[in-house]
Amino acid sequence: MLVAFFWPVGIFLVPMYAYHWPAFPDFAYSWVVQVLGVVLGVSGGLLYSRSVRALGARMTPVIQVRRGDELVEEGPYRVVRHPMYIAVVMISLGQTLLCLSLPAAILTLILLGLAIYRAQLEEGLLGSTEGFGTAYASYATRTGMFLPTFRSPRKGRMAPRHPPRVKPTGGIP
Repeated sequence: MLVAFFWPVGIFLVPMYAYHWPAFPDFAYSWVVQVLGVVLGVSGGLLYSRSVRALGARMTPVIQVRRGDELVEEGPYRVVRHPMYIAVVMISLGQTLLCLSLPAAILTLILLGLAIYRAQLEEGLLGSTEGFGTAYASYATRTGMFLPTFRSPRKGRMAPRHPPRVKPTGGIP
């Protein structure tokens, strides 16, 4: 993940290796792709900083649940369970599009694979009895792993059933 953050430094130090290496063929409106890269990179950076702020002192590089830790459901964690991982992938993809770089694209795919792997490890721990158990299972049904879910709050619940209305058939009202 550090490579993704420091890739722009490489662009300034050795641009012939970091930018257009190997040479990407130029195409019409490539500037639109590059602007999209800037937007993705900046958005990923903002998401990362919001995620760090929401985790606070609970943020560690090791996948663990420490005594006294509570399940974080604020900030970006209200809608996704692993916003920090998706933020790193967004930053890397933004750099890929900005630089139109094949090595950066390969790095982005590697980071995506690592994010999925680590997220699955975290899911196993956080959903276990050593983690948060049923509280995490409930949280997982309300949020997406990497992208927000757009489920209605009533989805999955049965609507209350009312007894059928009987039509009066003449006689006694």
